[in-house]
Amino acid sequence: MSAQTAADLRSLVARRVGLKKKVVLLGSDPQLVRALEANGCTVLADPESLPALTAFEPDAIVAFDGFAREGGAENFAAVSKAAPKADVVFSFANASSASSLLQALVGKPPPPALAEPDVCGWLQQAGLHIVSRDVVIGPHQSTGLAVDAEAQLRQLLEQLNPDAGAERLLLVARRTGAEAAIAKEPGLLSIVVSSAGELSALQGTLASLGAQPQRPMQVVVVTSGNLEEAQRLSGLQAERHGFAVEVLNSGSADFAVRTNKGLTRARGQYLAFLEAGDSVERIHFRQLMKSLDAGTSAWVIARLKQPGVVLPQALFSLPDWLQARATARCAVLIDRLRTGPFPLAFAEGIAEAEPLFLARLAALFPAITSSGLPSAERPTAAPAFDANALQLAMKARPLRAIGPVALAGPAVVPPLAAQLGSQLNRWLKPK
Repeated sequence: MSAQTAADLRSLVARRVGLKKKVVLLGSDPQLVRALEANGCTVLADPESLPALTAFEPDAIVAFDGFAREGGAENFAAVSKAAPKADVVFSFANASSASSLLQALVGKPPPPALAEPDVCGWLQQAGLHIVSRDVVIGPHQSTGLAVDAEAQLRQLLEQLNPDAGAERLLLVARRTGAEAAIAKEPGLLSIVVSSAGELSALQGTLASLGAQPQRPMQVVVVTSGNLEEAQRLSGLQAERHGFAVEVLNSGSADFAVRTNKGLTRARGQYLAFLEAGDSVERIHFRQLMKSLDAGTSAWVIARLKQPGVVLPQALFSLPDWLQARATARCAVLIDRLRTGPFPLAFAEGIAEAEPLFLARLAALFPAITSSGLPSAERPTAAPAFDANALQLAMKARPLRAIGPVALAGPAVVPPLAAQLGSQLNRWLKPK
């Protein structure tokens, strides 16, 4: 592992553990201990026995690859039983990464790694469920192939497997309970509504959802404002219009953080996103679902009403949509049974999160546009678009490995991400 990858991993572990926690580190890493202590954590490193771990009463247990290479399920079960209230934070080298597969392809022994399905199975056997998943991107290790040949092979592997760009994975798991992973319910429409706290804007959005004839419908509201007021308002609208609603709190001003939190509760086959203040016509979701059901596409984009937006041609073209500033998430409906295990999350902490999300989705799944009049409306003008900033965001967050937490430090760009970044740069240059 390179020094930069190790630094990124320590930073990510510290962020996932959180502030002022009691942490057991199953191993010895003085730098990680210092990073955790800088967050106000109390750390017990390399405990001598399970009773010592139990007596410490940790909030989190941090472990790495070697912990699970032998007796994975038994080891996780033992620490979970010893500290049932502790989150398990586990990082491991990804056996399905492009680097590992290329090493095997050219006859070199790949570095020791674990398969994610195996790790997830061990955690489930131990009575744990995964509450967050992040990736760590490391520098490519040359296989000795010609540079162009290796780049093409990496691109193919990343197209076939969204996680091939991830050198390492970081999972956080806890005891199975009310927050267990939610299965996708066929036919259910889930709508995640992000709210910065303005109740009048939220009320208008919920009213437009109540007018939808589509049922069953689940609405998840995530607000950074007054939780009790948002719950009261959402409850009144849900009771009046007959849909299920759940209201969560988030202290973040970033819509991506709020939306990602709502995604953890969305259980529908069909998935949509709104910001409080957005509205949709009565025909909106029926029209989009009809468009999806008529073909094989995984997602569809409605015609958008937004100040300053001139809609491009009917056929979806990512460059045209980016140039027209028509990349609002309120116009999108996704069929999650068709996207399969492809991770859906917005990159946090960047201004280009919406177009980056669409670019990432469009890289693997062809989109269609809904026919007819515009049916989604965003009352605010489209933000100024910075092509260079989007290109930098793509380089920092490879398209197939965007997780809800951005890593500190630079990252090496997988070939496909670099290729798409350069395409966008050409597309958006003034003609």
